[in-house]
Amino acid sequence: MSELHALAFAGGLIVTALCLAVLYPVAGRLGLIDNPAGRKQHARPTPIIGGLAIGIGGVATTILAVMMGPPSLILVLGQHIGFLIGALLLAVLGLWDDHKPVAPRIKLLTQLTACVLAVVVDHALIDDVAVRIAGVDIFLGIFAVPFSILVMLTITNGINMIDGVDGLSGGIILIAMALMAKATMAAGLNSSLLIMALIGALSAFLVVNLPLRPGKPALVFLGDCGTLVLGFTLAYFAIELSSLPNRVFKPGTALWFFFIPAADTIWLYLRRTWVARAPFAPGRDHIHHLLIERFGPQRAVWLLLFVSGLLAAGAYLAERLGVHGLILIGAWVIAFLIYGAATHRGWRRAWDRREEAGRQDMPPSDR
Repeated sequence: MSELHALAFAGGLIVTALCLAVLYPVAGRLGLIDNPAGRKQHARPTPIIGGLAIGIGGVATTILAVMMGPPSLILVLGQHIGFLIGALLLAVLGLWDDHKPVAPRIKLLTQLTACVLAVVVDHALIDDVAVRIAGVDIFLGIFAVPFSILVMLTITNGINMIDGVDGLSGGIILIAMALMAKATMAAGLNSSLLIMALIGALSAFLVVNLPLRPGKPALVFLGDCGTLVLGFTLAYFAIELSSLPNRVFKPGTALWFFFIPAADTIWLYLRRTWVARAPFAPGRDHIHHLLIERFGPQRAVWLLLFVSGLLAAGAYLAERLGVHGLILIGAWVIAFLIYGAATHRGWRRAWDRREEAGRQDMPPSDR
């Protein structure tokens, strides 16, 4: 790791830690408190300042990196206007939702707008999928734009939806970012500095959010401001770094960086739509909810992080060993189908409990 990369990591870590310390005592006055109620399982009011602190830490460190780093960093930022505007939109939406819940359709529309900006303005496209069949390279052509938007939207929404237990979403993002940092540093890309700053910021947050000791609750939550922006950032870099001309890993490899949130989100939408025609309905039917019932919160988080890290690192290593891109994509599809089959019974039980609870809360005349 170069000195500049070390400074980017340290800057993100220190600035975010300071922001957490400053924001923690005033979170109530800012209206950024998550009170236990309904489906929420935490026992005490908890500040939702993680996303805001990480955002401030990431932005401040990026500015310092631009000032201290090579002049080409300014050019890099100029090439990411769509991403920056999209991230700002999601940060505003997330803070609004953390303060007062926003309708799911408004959230989805804003996410879609941010993804369209990133794809259309910055040309963050999945076109060449790095797969050759019978000597012919496979391109998406006219499907590249809608497919890229769909992938980015799925990842952004997936990270947001899986943020239901301490340390899970932040840990999955950190694993993916660490692999991206390794790949970009090896390729000598300036974006590695931005990724290292985010890794430092995430590390500061996870110190006060991960379930490091049994029975010790998180001091702060990431909030929608954090999950939306970080999920969007993860999706953006995954697409950009797996696309030409700056490809550092294949699209088939990038798919494995976020297998759990992507698979969980897609299956939930499919099941909720098929069973109840209610894709946006809330419920305790995510993968972490199913595992918490069996293992408890702490073990569920570490199990999911272990599996996520194993899949991501395994795919990255497989590419370095020369495994064909089509095999990586095919294996992802097979794993996705196995995931659906393995979780269906547990999901069905969780959904039936939700429906039963809804009927019990309903007035007798409306049943």
